[in-house]
Amino acid sequence: MAEQAEAVDSNVFHKDLLGTTPAGKEIYLVRKHNAPLRTLAFGAGGQLPEHLQGGYSSIKEAAKAVTIYVESLVVAQGKKKSTGRSTNK
Repeated sequence: MAEQAEAVDSNVFHKDLLGTTPAGKEIYLVRKHNAPLRTLAFGAGGQLPEHLQGGYSSIKEAAKAVTIYVESLVVAQGKKKSTGRSTNK
């Protein structure tokens, strides 16, 4: 089941910006009070992709997951642009 990410707000203990999608959505690593694991959340709220959901015990692990996700979006965006109709005759 998909988790609904909470908007990053004042209820968190600590947050770090780990990346931004090509569409401009900021991805934060969030640590709440008394929570042993950190989670990821979009800054404006919204549903995270399945592979970014769950808890992270290290910042490095979370940063790697975000980097892979953002790079996959950039590659997918490039493929969409290159599959358009050619105007060459």
